[in-house]
Amino acid sequence: MKIAMITSLAIRSDKVIRLVLLLTMHVVWTSPLLAQTVVENITLTDVAVKRAVNFSDFQDKKAIVPVFFCNGCPYSTIYIDRLKKMASTYEEVQFLLINASPYQFNPEESIENMAKFALDFQLNMPYLEDKQQVALKLLNALKCPEAFILLSDGSAYKVVYQGAIDDNPQVGSDVDAHYLKTALDQVLSGNDPVEAYVRPAGCVIKKK
Repeated sequence: MKIAMITSLAIRSDKVIRLVLLLTMHVVWTSPLLAQTVVENITLTDVAVKRAVNFSDFQDKKAIVPVFFCNGCPYSTIYIDRLKKMASTYEEVQFLLINASPYQFNPEESIENMAKFALDFQLNMPYLEDKQQVALKLLNALKCPEAFILLSDGSAYKVVYQGAIDDNPQVGSDVDAHYLKTALDQVLSGNDPVEAYVRPAGCVIKKK
């Protein structure tokens, strides 16, 4: 209703027109665009074992949590221990790290360096390369780290959460809002997440 009222005023002023555009962009950015959206099955390569991994490999899991990740992003590396702990805690959920950052822009994101990262940090989840940015485009991921919760919907997957892992990238012990954990607990209890989208803090993933 508010946007409709502003739009009616836009005819009278170029400044108001620009304001409407900014408001529209803000609405698009902060809305849970992918909540309840269904995406197709995805196959990517696990760099640690050099094996294709298909989302359908995890039919025995109650949910899949892909997290877009970058070797060279400080936000990502800060979260690695928290993600490993969650992957160990939620045995009924499959966690996946996905690196869609083009190594042409940053050599740290090469497949070889991804494999080294997986070994150095003793990852307890697959580290998948998405250099063609297939998963990135399907899920409309923008940043790393950015987490999703997917539920199997037959041959496809329903996105029920997208966004931040928690509210304190810098200090894990000072987290007040555990967004991903809370959403997972709600999903595993048979409910939809109360917050389906929380804007993530992190590094912007460059598009090819």
